Amino acid sequence: MATNITRDGKTITYDNAGSAISSGDVVVIGNSIGIAITDIAATTGTGAVQIEGVATVAAENDAAFSQGDELFWDTSAKEATKTANANTVSAGMCFAAKASSATTVQVKLIGSSSSVPRAAAVTALIDNSGGSAADGTIAVVTAPGAAAAATAVTSAALTSPAAGTGSGADGTTFSGAECDALRADVAAQKAEQDKLVADHADYITKQAANNTAIAALTDAITELATKQAAIISALKAAGLMDQ
Repeated sequence: MATNITRDGKTITYDNAGSAISSGDVVVIGNSIGIAITDIAATTGTGAVQIEGVATVAAENDAAFSQGDELFWDTSAKEATKTANANTVSAGMCFAAKASSATTVQVKLIGSSSSVPRAAAVTALIDNSGGSAADGTIAVVTAPGAAAAATAVTSAALTSPAAGTGSGADGTTFSGAECDALRADVAAQKAEQDKLVADHADYITKQAANNTAIAALTDAITELATKQAAIISALKAAGLMDQ
């Protein structure tokens, strides 16, 4: 016979650090529950708690339970429920069906929160239907397009007209060809300036797109934080994470 089996595991000695517990009370132990077999004094009392078997406990009176349903214990409402939330721990399996109006239910205690198959307590984590910071969804963020490469600007050299004689203010005269050359040089400089203006406008447009993308990323980060908090609450409610 094995010598390392010390107990049958149906009861546990509970060290009470809270309020006084009466025989028959539900006792939350970790992520599951047991039933106090005897009264347990407040703060420093110890006593036996049954963690296996079938017990009748308080239950919500506005929902019917079917035999085999996974049940949770709401530590705030002090009743069994089929709906996991941030205040629940695993209770066990519904041992016998309960009518909607009934205020108690028979629960097959599970002994350990890992013994009961988990309901789908964690909702879908991918939702691209939204994007505003308050709607609880994570939007797809579209990366802005790359700004167009700036067009190379060629410096047009101005040609100095040849000196002449005449009756101008400074005594210099220009031929028609020289005036045409000056006009051509000025037009070339204007064309290059237009290229720079167009390139600058493109960068301004892309900068606005970047600002929009940054705002969308900020919203997405907010949504991720909201989702993360919801996931943690769901995991705790499902008994997969310590409260």
